Formats: sequence, structure tokens, C-alpha cells
Amino acid sequence: MNVADQVKAYSFPYLQKRPVTQEEIGGVPVLITYDAPSTTAVIFRSGGLRFKPALEDGQLVEVESGSRFDPISGLGTTGKLKGTQLEQLRGIVSYRKAWMVFYPESKVAEPE
Repeated sequence: MNVADQVKAYSFPYLQKRPVTQEEIGGVPVLITYDAPSTTAVIFRSGGLRFKPALEDGQLVEVESGSRFDPISGLGTTGKLKGTQLEQLRGIVSYRKAWMVFYPESKVAEPE
């Protein structure tokens, strides 16, 4: 992904171990979700909201309000933030070698 001119890649093994990942990239708080059965990864601008590091009953849970969000659409489904839509950021799925050709300076998140 490329956010605010900062580039970072997330390996599938990393996403499998951490299907809910939050961090800042280029000063922008982001949330990455991963659905293993469909091998779908989605990147959202989190807007400073903080989420629990694991899904509960297939939903993201925002820490402060306890509101739940769909991990693929980013839509708030219950609680105080119901109806809130997280802004989806653009990302791509790529083979590592191809990614590194275009973004040789990229950091790659790997499982620990």
C-alpha cells in the first residue's frame, strides 16, 4: 500500500497471524483487515478509532464505544458508531518480486 508517499507491504503469512492490524503509515492511522477464507485484505483509514486485535463473531470491535464494524465493507453495524463508514484506501495484491521491482524501498511486514 502507498499512503502519504509511504510504501509498505504485508505478507499473507503476516495477515494470517494478524487479521486485524493497526498502525500509522505516513502519519495516517490505518486499519488492515484480512479474511482468510476469501484471501481478501482491505485497508481503511481508521480516523483514529482503535479496534481490538481480533475479530469477535466475525466483526471488528472498536475499543472505546464497543461498536461493531464489518471487516470487509468497513460499515458500522451496531452501537454508537452504527452507520459510520470507514474510508477504504487503495491497495493491491501482488507477488513479492513484482512489488519490490516497483517499490524497492518498501518495508514488508512478516510474521514474528
